[in-house]
Amino acid sequence: MKKLNILICGSQKFQDEEFVFHTLTTLFEQVNGNIGTIITSKFSGACKFAENWADSINEVLAEDDKIKIKHYLFDKHLMQKNQSIYSQVDIPREVLQADQFFIKGKELIMSENIQVVMAFPNPDSVLGPATYNIQRFASLAGAKVFDCSDLFRQRNEYRKQEATALVEPSMEDDSSPMLNNKLATRTKKSKP
Repeated sequence: MKKLNILICGSQKFQDEEFVFHTLTTLFEQVNGNIGTIITSKFSGACKFAENWADSINEVLAEDDKIKIKHYLFDKHLMQKNQSIYSQVDIPREVLQADQFFIKGKELIMSENIQVVMAFPNPDSVLGPATYNIQRFASLAGAKVFDCSDLFRQRNEYRKQEATALVEPSMEDDSSPMLNNKLATRTKKSKP
């Protein structure tokens, strides 16, 4: 199997390194370790965490299997026309294919032989305009796109539900004697 070149893109404000590690580890296992290069920007957030992940995986890989890290900046191209309106409007594929901004973006993806794009959201589980446009470039170039925002949102909702269940024990539940003792002590103190 040919080794994959994976582009990591996303918010510089993304702060969940564990999520990036878990997502990349899952992909690594699904492709039987056939990842050749992780392509990132030099920015913080998901890109930095992906670089950290590759460094940690490389510690246990044979020399021939080590994952290369390459820094590649789309920023120069994105700055030309990277307006948030593009992420708020569903632009038909035919229009994207004819627009010079998207044609150039597609060419940039193809020039790096990127087969997979993993798009990480901002802390609010939303893709920013630049990340959204990189997804569009990748789609036009025929690369597989993984939008991690839904998975991130679902994981966070699940964690909130778990935390709420742990914090809100039933007042009649004897499974929390420490809480019941505190409530009983408070009740006794408040009686005249």
